[in-house]
Amino acid sequence: MKDRTTIKIDARLENGALVIRIPIRVEAFRDPTDMKGFTSRELSILRLLVQRKLTKNIADELHIAERTVKFHVSAMLRKTGHAKREAMARAYEAVLQGK
Repeated sequence: MKDRTTIKIDARLENGALVIRIPIRVEAFRDPTDMKGFTSRELSILRLLVQRKLTKNIADELHIAERTVKFHVSAMLRKTGHAKREAMARAYEAVLQGK
């Protein structure tokens, strides 16, 4: 079950325009050892990224669309705070090797 958080949205008129402010709570998984926020599909993709597989090869192996792989990789990058998939894969590879 996912955490559900109630947020307060601030909406007002400023100079004739509606301005909506939504506070964002950043809960990125910055620690490369923290995999709790990953789905089983994301972990499957991550294991293949560690093996240096290309998007097409990952899609073929998991029987999903390349776009779906890219979607999951983007979600994992957001969760971990990594900018590139290669860096994320190397960080997790080090964790798997116990470094």
